[in-house]
Amino acid sequence: MTPSRFVSRRGFLGVGAAAAIMAGGGYLWLRGSDAEYARMAAGAAPVTLSIKEYAVLDALAAALIHPLKDGPGTSAALTALRIDRELSFHHDTSLAEDIKASLALLENLPALDALGPRFTALNNKDKQSFLANCAKAGPGLRRAAYNGIRFLVMFFYYTDDRSWPAIGYSGPLVDEKPFEGGNRISNLGAAKAGIGKGAAT
Repeated sequence: MTPSRFVSRRGFLGVGAAAAIMAGGGYLWLRGSDAEYARMAAGAAPVTLSIKEYAVLDALAAALIHPLKDGPGTSAALTALRIDRELSFHHDTSLAEDIKASLALLENLPALDALGPRFTALNNKDKQSFLANCAKAGPGLRRAAYNGIRFLVMFFYYTDDRSWPAIGYSGPLVDEKPFEGGNRISNLGAAKAGIGKGAAT
């Protein structure tokens, strides 16, 4: 399953995040060390995002999703890896650049909230405070970046059928028709990815 019909550069963020960030005072970089981000990525091999960008997305996904009873965590559901694969289908658009810029923005913004230098370094309580601030922000780049990332995380997490029993969904009425190279978990292979062995923390 793919949200391709609903995802576009205009529809996803509403603004060109990459252009807006650069015009607003310079490109934001991911400040942690390569080793720190590689540790957080836990052996994942993204194809569109860098390891640093993937680690930020994975941390955001884990903070945004609170699995219900018996539901998988976002690491087990390969949520970030499936989003990365989805981005590879949009190679002829600026969507990936917008996502990358949004991840850099969300990683750096906690400093403005006096919570810490970057999102991935926050404790769980401060991560939730930061996300709540993003959700309550007025119209603008901050809320657009947050809403866009949240949409993708929610979409790909809740297309994992292991999340369905807890929300009372019995599944689609038609048989699944997967295609080779798609972004379903069965296509990615948790063993090859080296991740997905436990719930996200």
